[in-house]
Amino acid sequence: MDKLLPCPFCGAEESTDEGATGVWIWSVSEDGDAWLVQCECGARTHFKFTKVEAIAMWNMRTGAK
Repeated sequence: MDKLLPCPFCGAEESTDEGATGVWIWSVSEDGDAWLVQCECGARTHFKFTKVEAIAMWNMRTGAK
């Protein structure tokens, strides 16, 4: 799954402008071994070793129906 769910705090959607607004995923290292997802409101995941893990962490929702 590559689609990022909206931010659970502010509702921002996945970024369409390279992360200037909304929710985006980015590699925080030059060699691509650390990834995180961040929202314009400041919410973010912990660092993950792969893009897939970072997306899965962001998309995890507890208590959702």
